[in-house]
Amino acid sequence: MTATAAQQHEVLVLGAGYAGLSAAIQLAARTRKRGNLRVTLVNPYDNFTERLRLHMTATGQETAEMNIPELY
Repeated sequence: MTATAAQQHEVLVLGAGYAGLSAAIQLAARTRKRGNLRVTLVNPYDNFTERLRLHMTATGQETAEMNIPELY
């Protein structure tokens, strides 16, 4: 069964910080099989910056590159 336009819901998440990225990924995963919900994540950058680990970057240590489209 496909969703009609009247049944289709859209969620817009602004910002891919910890809360926004987590909310978008979890919501998309939980509702994927329904087919009546579209989740859109808006962020100015493609990469997620894990701010809790910036001290590691400052000391020359490598941190994981997290590409948002790949995570999402």
